[in-house]
Amino acid sequence: MKHKYLLYFVVAVVSGALLYTAGWLLMGSQNNSSANSGKLELDPFQSIELSVMSGDVTIAEGDAYSVEYRLHGREKVKRAEVVNNILYFDTGFDMRWRPASGHWSVLVTVPKGTNFESVNIKSTAGDIQFSGHSFQNGTFITTSGDVTVSDVDCKNLSINTVSHDISLVNSRISEEAALETVSGKIKVDAPFSRIQAKSVGNIQYNGQDQGSKFSIDQGNPSLTAKSVSGKIIIVTN
Repeated sequence: MKHKYLLYFVVAVVSGALLYTAGWLLMGSQNNSSANSGKLELDPFQSIELSVMSGDVTIAEGDAYSVEYRLHGREKVKRAEVVNNILYFDTGFDMRWRPASGHWSVLVTVPKGTNFESVNIKSTAGDIQFSGHSFQNGTFITTSGDVTVSDVDCKNLSINTVSHDISLVNSRISEEAALETVSGKIKVDAPFSRIQAKSVGNIQYNGQDQGSKFSIDQGNPSLTAKSVSGKIIIVTN
């Protein structure tokens, strides 16, 4: 009899969880036409501190310093300003936030030739694209979005994703790059002399298969690339 009641309890809990999840997803799909959008002209800045929940983030060339955003109506901008040469753009953390279908985005424009001291960008459910502007130290983080960094010169670089891909192309890192994903693919096309790569998926170095682990040590700069199940492709030629 006790086992019977336990079974009823488990069924009730699972059913409740399924109903909650269905309602959670339904909330995310409703009111997609409700968008929170705007554009701000900014003072010049040398660093970026940006964190959003659901938008793709792109850094691009423009005529002036500005940020333009289109987010779901439930994702409110809590901070958007330049202080001490640092751009702060933050939608904050909202317990009521739910992922929603739609094209949500944040576009940061800077004049051609702009270089940065530091760049820290995070998007929970969006892609990050950063190209053509160099920086000293950079950190890029997503949960379910791709990260693409290309045509940059930097000192230190860190990229971390959970379920999507990482791409580092046509760039030069003077000290260290650390790239890590759980189930995404990592693609690197940049010169490195010290490499530590590990993945259950296949590792390819300059066109040759290397199995699940690969390392060389010929000095600096150094690359650490880790993926639990995704393929790692490294080209240093």
